[in-house]
Amino acid sequence: MSEQEKTGSKRIGFLKQPIDVIVGIVFASIFATLITLVSLTVLRPKGICTDNGDSYALLQMVCWFDPVFMVYNILLLLLIVMVVPSITFFYVRGKRVYKEARLRVSLGDDEDNANKIKNYLDHSFKVSHYAGSMTLLSIVILLGGAIILLLKPISMSSTGFGVDYSKGANFLMLGSYMHHFVEGNTQEYMRVLIGTLTAFQFGFLGAYIYFITHLVRSYFTLDLSPSIYISCTVRIMMGAILSLVLSFFFITGYIEDGTKKPLDLYYYLPMISFFIGFFPLRGLLFLERAASGLLHILPTNYHSTSLTNLIGMSYQHELRLNREGFDNIENFVTADIVDLTMRTGFSYQQLLDWRSQAELIVLLGDDYDRFRQATSIESVLHLKKNASWFSAASNTGQLSCVIDEGLYQKTKIILNTVQ
Repeated sequence: MSEQEKTGSKRIGFLKQPIDVIVGIVFASIFATLITLVSLTVLRPKGICTDNGDSYALLQMVCWFDPVFMVYNILLLLLIVMVVPSITFFYVRGKRVYKEARLRVSLGDDEDNANKIKNYLDHSFKVSHYAGSMTLLSIVILLGGAIILLLKPISMSSTGFGVDYSKGANFLMLGSYMHHFVEGNTQEYMRVLIGTLTAFQFGFLGAYIYFITHLVRSYFTLDLSPSIYISCTVRIMMGAILSLVLSFFFITGYIEDGTKKPLDLYYYLPMISFFIGFFPLRGLLFLERAASGLLHILPTNYHSTSLTNLIGMSYQHELRLNREGFDNIENFVTADIVDLTMRTGFSYQQLLDWRSQAELIVLLGDDYDRFRQATSIESVLHLKKNASWFSAASNTGQLSCVIDEGLYQKTKIILNTVQ
């Protein structure tokens, strides 16, 4: 190792220690705050639950629910926040041996690969490697979970304890319906406000459930990485905001017999928002189509082939490859299979097979489906194994029964190129 590399390593090591301390302080603060709320709920100090008019002390949060239910909510919030650092810690401490064994079997045990594997594992299997992304995701979960579990709304005329959401009316929550608030139309702006809050919360919930299933899957497939936390942080925020924006489509009213009534879809808002939170890209597609139709904008056509055309590809696999920067088959053919094997939970053989399929799809173009159905050859590797079909003169007549002469000659050219 050069002197410059040693200096760089020392600097990185020096930076990791403060980061670890900061992350520890953040999670200790979250834990201590929630436990303090549990203690205050159980003990209920005298005078803490007094009606204080419009201004409530922050500690009066413990009076917003029945004590048993309040304790349950706080503990549930603690659980959904701490699941991120807990699973990360268990993964870093307990899965390195299994990841190393899988990589050695998949990539081979020669000296070059052994050094690559060791360097990758030394860098990846440290809590500090996940510190920033893990902390950011946990804070987002804390903020979203607090809205669902703790911030209880109260009626405009209620003297009970809770959050007066009418004082939080802003353009984010009301949009163009803000005029109801300005005009003092309490019934209408509260209906819109409750609708957008519901959409936001259930959009967050759908995205969080997706994250949990994805986190567990990544844990058992040995594919946990900071990129998962970053992408899921963006997904949770995107799902919640998309649900909120699309909720304005469902909370509009219509006139019937002189009476304004909400659309029936208003009452399906939690289910719709949960779906959008779980599949935010579909919500974005719906929004794009709705806005394009309204503005008469023609859709954009992309000249690329989807990864879904690869045999063995699934929605989860496609998302994982998207996160590595491979959005279509045309750029997947450039993938470094060894590097991708180390950074994901896929085996070397699986990635090699997918890339080989991608290469044949790119080479054959629109003829690929017809060629595969006729010959059952689905990849370049498979084509090489059956090269004799296209080189032996005796087989020419046999192949002409299933593919035309033009495709036969095209395949021979491809075979000569790849060999």
